[in-house]
Amino acid sequence: MVRRNERDVAPETDQKFILMNGDMIIKGITITVINEPLFVFAIPSIDRDTVQDLCVRARSLGIRVSRTWSHIATHYLIDEFPLAPAGGNKSPRYPIPWLCGLLCGAHFVSVAWLDALVKKGELPRGSGNLEETYDPPKEDNFVPIGSNPELWEPKDGRQRMFHNVRFIVLYDGDQLDKNFKKLIDSGGGTIQECCISSETALDTSAKWSQVIRRARSKRGVDENKAPRWFSLGYRPRSYRRRKIGRASM
Repeated sequence: MVRRNERDVAPETDQKFILMNGDMIIKGITITVINEPLFVFAIPSIDRDTVQDLCVRARSLGIRVSRTWSHIATHYLIDEFPLAPAGGNKSPRYPIPWLCGLLCGAHFVSVAWLDALVKKGELPRGSGNLEETYDPPKEDNFVPIGSNPELWEPKDGRQRMFHNVRFIVLYDGDQLDKNFKKLIDSGGGTIQECCISSETALDTSAKWSQVIRRARSKRGVDENKAPRWFSLGYRPRSYRRRKIGRASM
C-alpha cells in the first residue's frame, strides 16, 4: 500500500508503479520516499568536453549538470579553491555565485566526484548501483585542491544567515544586479532598493533620511523581534560592497 497526499493507493500486481516525493510505503513498517534532486554547477574553468560528456550521462540518472549558475545548485564542480590574498590585510573577494553556495549549504567537489557518481549509477542491477542502495560517493573524499578547503565545507550556521535581516541598498545605475539579490535571498534576507541616480531620485541626504524613517516605521510592535538592517553602497560591475552604516531596530 502506498499513501500519497493522505490517500491510500494500491499498486497493481506486476505493474510498474512510479513513486513520488513524499509517498509513504506501508507494509508492516512505514517508509517515506524523499526525493533529493541534484543540481551540479560546473564553473567555467572546468574543461567543456568533460562537462558535456558527464552532463549527458548524468541526465539519464536525473542529475542536472549545467555551466550556468543557479541559486538552487546543490554541488559546485570546481578544479581548485581560490587562493587567499597574500598578506593579512587584504580581504578576499569571491564571485557572488560562490558565496551563494556557502549560504545554501552546497558542496564544493572535484570532477572526480561526479564521475564516480555517474559510474555508480550506471552499474547494472544487482551490483549495488544507486537505484538499489543509494550510497553515493562521499563529497569529503573528493575535495578540490587549493587553500583553506575547510572554509568551503557546508555548515548549518551559514544557512538562513540573513534571516530577519533587511538590507537597504543604495546604488547608482539602471538596476541592482540580480546575482546580488540572489545572494541576499540565499541567506534568507530581504532587500530594499534605493537608486540615487533615477530621474525621480531625491537629493542623496534627503533620500537617505527618508529611507531611514521608513525603515524605522516598519520595525513592528515587539522591538526584541525587530529585524536588523544594514545599509550598503553597491557598485554593480565589480561586486564590491562598501558598508555605509549599521543600526538595529
